Amino acid sequence: MTRYRILDLFAGAGGFSYGLDTLDEFETLVATDFNKAALETFSKNIPNAKVIYGDISDINVKKKFSPNLEKTILIWL
Repeated sequence: MTRYRILDLFAGAGGFSYGLDTLDEFETLVATDFNKAALETFSKNIPNAKVIYGDISDINVKKKFSPNLEKTILIWL
């Protein structure tokens, strides 16, 4: 079975990721947002995902993402 990895930009509390993560075919690996309180909730909802606090337009924040994006689903809402 193929497992798709999720990279959730502007993740908020993780509603989309959580919904997909409940399915066997999906796994949320990384989430980012600049709302610290929302990311704290995200961490409780999906504890195995790496959360990155910050603005994704900042080059230092971008460097924290995994470079291997094969079979990765990007949530950008």
